[in-house]
Amino acid sequence: MSAAPKAERSVGELFGELARDTTILIRHEASLATTELSRKAGQAAQHSAQIVVSYLLGVVSLIALLAALVAALSPFVPIWISSAGAGFVVAVAGVVINRNAVRALTQIDATPTLTFKTLKENQSWALEQVR
Repeated sequence: MSAAPKAERSVGELFGELARDTTILIRHEASLATTELSRKAGQAAQHSAQIVVSYLLGVVSLIALLAALVAALSPFVPIWISSAGAGFVVAVAGVVINRNAVRALTQIDATPTLTFKTLKENQSWALEQVR
């Protein structure tokens, strides 16, 4: 900012200062948007990783449990019936788990709301500076 009082500065100086301030403001807004989106992307990545780990653990444990179930039912029903029944139950459980995880993932709002709010405030500020 120049040392001259505001009333003594020329229009050119005032517009130059406004341009500099606006440039700084835009840089800060871009930085804020980047930070906000990075945070939200991190949350989405964390939930996605949890979903993948749950799938892997589920597959390994279900294979063991299904083998045990089929073996336990083999004296009472043919193996193909016990295998089909166990597979159906596992499929239903997988669909329920998947829907819950996808619902949680889609509830993450990726909109940089803080950035939009400050952009509106900055727009008002810039309009006041021009007046």
